Amino acid sequence: MENKIKVIIFCLNGYGYYLLSYLLQLNDIKLIKVYTRQEKSKFKYFEVNSIENICESNNIKYEYIEEKGKWNCESADLGIIFSFHRILKEKHISKFKKIINIHPSLLPKHKGATPTTWSLLNGEIILGLSAHIATNELDAGPLIFQEKLLNPYLHDGNIRKNLGFLSKKIIENIVNYYPDYNIVKNNYEESIEGKWSLKDYILDIDNINSEIQLINFIKAFTPIPMPRIKIRERVFIIDYEDPKDFIEIKIDNKEFNILGYWEND
Repeated sequence: MENKIKVIIFCLNGYGYYLLSYLLQLNDIKLIKVYTRQEKSKFKYFEVNSIENICESNNIKYEYIEEKGKWNCESADLGIIFSFHRILKEKHISKFKKIINIHPSLLPKHKGATPTTWSLLNGEIILGLSAHIATNELDAGPLIFQEKLLNPYLHDGNIRKNLGFLSKKIIENIVNYYPDYNIVKNNYEESIEGKWSLKDYILDIDNINSEIQLINFIKAFTPIPMPRIKIRERVFIIDYEDPKDFIEIKIDNKEFNILGYWEND
């Protein structure tokens, strides 16, 4: 049908699997093209079909965009971004009648990279997804949809997978309400973080103050890059899925074991 909404998406493996899969279930759109990144290794957070496989199985064009340098995109009615490695500029945004970004946090909390990591490290129980009209600023623009998720115990890999599953509600709303979106408000405090670094996922044993702090730390950095505890000059990698050793630590006069293995052993 000629009146179908022409859609182009910008995504990476993981969240991109859900975005592609859900869009392919909708009858009111025509998916024109996918912009993504050529990954150097298999997606490690959870098992998922690749963007390339889905596109090739459904005769959808896709194009790799380098992490640096100039790039351009085709035009369409609707653009949807879900975890893409480049910030779109005005020359990209202007190619669409509407362009929406889906971000895995309750904006304006945790703008920037790896928002689920920071949510877990902060011990947040309610996490979520936000969809907003995209601008050339980082995770900015009017908010149009938001969905909240209770996290009873999940680590970062689990959370990413479950937020991807939950994104069906937002993706359907983006299409069903196109092009007339209502702006919604929230009361969350703005925060901006970058991607984690070495200092974030290695915790000195002398800096552990409580069991809750340690639990949040473990959840935030599992399964990538794996949480580590520095004990004098050695580093113990915490891994409850495939442990090879255990160590006993003491917090607030409570002694217990954690599982994993020694780095470089």
